[in-house]
Amino acid sequence: MNQVLEKRLDLIESKLDIVVREIEEQKRRREEVEELKDDLNRVLKTITDTLVSELDDVSDNIRTGTFLYIMKKALRNINSLSKIFDQIESLEDFVRDFSPLTKTL
Repeated sequence: MNQVLEKRLDLIESKLDIVVREIEEQKRRREEVEELKDDLNRVLKTITDTLVSELDDVSDNIRTGTFLYIMKKALRNINSLSKIFDQIESLEDFVRDFSPLTKTL
């Protein structure tokens, strides 16, 4: 009887160890997420403060509706804008490569 009880206690203890390890892992993950959240909040606050300051400089010249319209349009056309930037970079490369040839002419 005593041996059976010991085996059951050992089994319960091993299961409890598994539960404790899982709880510790969850606690570690929760702390990591909290740390990440705190870091992101600091970064976002800095970005927000900078954005507010920069937009305040131009607020007399831009209406909110116009700004939002331009941002939405840019986001809708992000692929086209990316292609345009690629073409500008290609043009810069071409001019850089072609300019020595024009000096010899």
